[in-house]
Amino acid sequence: MNVEKSMKETHAIIDGMEFALLYDYDRPKLHMLSDEGKIEWFRLRMMSLYITPLGFIFDESSDKFEMFNNDNMTTKMVPDFWAFNITAFSALLNGMETFGAFMRPRFNNYNQKENQENFHRFLRRYMGEWDQEVIISGSKEKKLWKILWINFRNCLAHGLRIKNGGVENKKMEVPYEIINGLVQVNPIRFYSDLKTGIKQYFFDIRFDDSKRKLFLKAFKYFFPY
Repeated sequence: MNVEKSMKETHAIIDGMEFALLYDYDRPKLHMLSDEGKIEWFRLRMMSLYITPLGFIFDESSDKFEMFNNDNMTTKMVPDFWAFNITAFSALLNGMETFGAFMRPRFNNYNQKENQENFHRFLRRYMGEWDQEVIISGSKEKKLWKILWINFRNCLAHGLRIKNGGVENKKMEVPYEIINGLVQVNPIRFYSDLKTGIKQYFFDIRFDDSKRKLFLKAFKYFFPY
């Protein structure tokens, strides 16, 4: 008689225990992890569910890169035309907000304003080149991070559209351009900068006691056990 497994397949061994890196399966064992183990569980989880999959869309070295956006500035008609970079960019921005939330000093006022600050917190600390001022058409807002939050993150999350801007693959050395008064973000560069920032974040929480304490506080909040 076949007995259904109660545990998802093992994807990581941490502190000598098997983990699926999925919260609903791993929750009963999270309390047994050391502080280092919790950092490693979160790191491997975000690599597996976020960084690596998005790399197929935004990392030019990926063998899947061309599969997800096949227009390449040529004319193709549906159903032979598809593009996933706008949808994937929405996931990219939301994930960045998640990392900012793990840097929060408190969790007693979770609201839209705090979500915005989570977004800016990570960008300000780990993606400083994007914390600039720009001028775009039809807007008094000059802070690039807030334009990314309002016109990109929010509009994508609630309407799968970008207001007063767009995403367009460019050479790595070009982070963004202002074209016809609109922000054109290079998602390839944004992904690369975010990936570098996340790597630095994990270095910080391993070796900086104050940042580690914030992480562990957030870990217990987001992954109660």
